[in-house]
Amino acid sequence: MLGYHELMFPLAQTLRNIITHQNLNFPVSLFEISLLEASSTAHRAPSHALSQLTSLLGNPELPAHLRLACERQVAALEQRTPADEWSTGDGPGLLKLAGSHLPSCYKKYAKTSVLTNQLIRGPAFELEDKRNFVSLADALAWVRVNAFSPLNTGCKINPI
Repeated sequence: MLGYHELMFPLAQTLRNIITHQNLNFPVSLFEISLLEASSTAHRAPSHALSQLTSLLGNPELPAHLRLACERQVAALEQRTPADEWSTGDGPGLLKLAGSHLPSCYKKYAKTSVLTNQLIRGPAFELEDKRNFVSLADALAWVRVNAFSPLNTGCKINPI
C-alpha cells in the first residue's frame, strides 16, 4: 500500500536465502513468502501474481490454510477488471532521484546491481565487500525496509 512493491522480490529473496542457506529456524515457510510476494504484486502486475499463485497451487506440499488463501486470491484476480489495477504514476512509493536514469559511464565499465541484476543507471552505492553495488536509489529504498546489507552479511548500510 505504501508503494514499495519494487522491493518485494529482493526482500523475499533475502528471506529465502536466510532460511535456505543459513538454516535458521524462521517462523515463516517458503510457501508463505511466495504467497506474500504474489499478494503484494497483485495490484501492479496481476498476470505475474496469477502465475505465482497458480504455481503455488500446483505444489502438492502446499499446506491447506495457504491453499485456501491462494484459491481466494486467484478468484479475486480473475474477477478483477483492468480499471482495478493501480497506475504506475506518482503517488506513494519510492523516491525517484534526479539523474537516476542517466547512464553513469560507458557500458563496458557499468556496474551491475545485486538487487536487480541490471546495469546501474545513475549513481552507484558500493556495498561492504567493495565488489558489489546497488544504485543509490535502490540503496535508499532498501534502507526504508531493511537496515542491513542485501548481501546478508549482517552489516548495516548507510547510503546517506
